Amino acid sequence: DAVTTLSLEAIDERYLLAGCADASVALYDVADTPSAPPRGPPQPRRPVVQATRRSCRSGHTGAVACVQWFPHDTGAFVSGGYDALVKLWDTNTMSPACDFESAGRVHCVCMSEVASRHNLIAACADGDDREVVLYDPNVGHAAHRLCGHRGVPWALAWSPRDEHHLVSGGSDGSLRLWDIRKNIRGCLRSFDVHHTFARA
Repeated sequence: DAVTTLSLEAIDERYLLAGCADASVALYDVADTPSAPPRGPPQPRRPVVQATRRSCRSGHTGAVACVQWFPHDTGAFVSGGYDALVKLWDTNTMSPACDFESAGRVHCVCMSEVASRHNLIAACADGDDREVVLYDPNVGHAAHRLCGHRGVPWALAWSPRDEHHLVSGGSDGSLRLWDIRKNIRGCLRSFDVHHTFARA
């Protein structure tokens, strides 16, 4: 079925996750090459392992919208789907170790690559009161919510330098820079994609 999202792990740059519209998640070894070079175009390689609705009853039941490897560890990854679930997976068993239920279709999940004090999963979904939700796998539920968007947040990116800074972008045309340690005034800056200023 249609591939909807990809994530290549950065440790060995070898294992590729692919989420699909049929609710499956597949793991590929991109370093796996045939012993003899084929003549003509390369043949499609089968996944090392795949979680489908049939093989993994605790997997997604709707299209997989996003996947990301757990930072610094190929033993786990996260996914978000149109079934309103965020899942933390055990790569060794290719089954979810933990589920988080959101209010609607999940558009994006994101984990910080530089975090040493937390392993929060940032997620945005339909129906979450226009909030960015931070899930904590250590406690099994949402640890914090970032409020301020006037539309549904669709995109997320953690700072590559500061583990407490997160950027979100939404259907309201705004980008917001957050400090996740601050409860009330967590939004440090807001940017409007519709209003830019030309340089003199």
